[in-house]
Amino acid sequence: MRFYDARNNMEFDKNHPLWQQMFKTKAGTVRQSLNREGFAIAMQSRDLRLLPSVTTLSNIIDGFGTFGAGAAWGRSMTLQAVDDVGKHDPTAIKSRAFELMTEARDAGQDNHAIVEGYINAELSGQEYPILAAEDLDMARTVRATIARDVDENIVCVERTIASSDWMMGGRVDIECKDTVIEMKFPKLARKPKASEMAQSCAYAKMLGKQRSCLFMWDSAKRRVDVHWVTNDGCLMDLMCRARDLFGDLVALWIGSDAYSVYLGQEGEF
Repeated sequence: MRFYDARNNMEFDKNHPLWQQMFKTKAGTVRQSLNREGFAIAMQSRDLRLLPSVTTLSNIIDGFGTFGAGAAWGRSMTLQAVDDVGKHDPTAIKSRAFELMTEARDAGQDNHAIVEGYINAELSGQEYPILAAEDLDMARTVRATIARDVDENIVCVERTIASSDWMMGGRVDIECKDTVIEMKFPKLARKPKASEMAQSCAYAKMLGKQRSCLFMWDSAKRRVDVHWVTNDGCLMDLMCRARDLFGDLVALWIGSDAYSVYLGQEGEF
């Protein structure tokens, strides 16, 4: 689970100053994760306002790890692992499936960093980072697609937003004058999922933007497929329903409905 702190407008993780003050091991080092007792303490702090991440809510929409797209992705990774190591060693299959999932996640994060670093260099007037030819081509293609299809000035890249109005937070890939751009780098070309469209819509709503779109990178054709998202009530309702369900899941985790009350209460808590 990932949380954002609306009091300080930043992600609440081990790099957060208050996390570092509040959660230490007996040896004095910063804890890497929170158990339910730690989360309950953080939730009660007047210096924090912990909101679920849009990414976490998107996973709930997918039914991640239970049914739907998340389980389908896990099955595909497991089948690939069986092809790689054979079907007679469950431990090896599990290990290989985990490696494949980690590789896919890291590849997506790396591609985000490449494109965002390239655009940040442009915005700041600095020299472009030295990139491999394939990575440079990808970054230039994304930038050219923004100029051609969005046709707006870029305001910033990778902006953190935690909205007490919508009671969720996240990190926006690319913010333009009137548009939010969410980038996806799937291993194989595909259409956007409903959760991804809801994610893009949520970022636009939180930033008060008129429109949003998904940039789906097609690595085989070396192009960006642009999918415009209608920022209507249906998609945001889907995200809000996921937020409410998240509150119920946290209630089961900590053994109290305090967080559901917390999410439903605007302003101070």
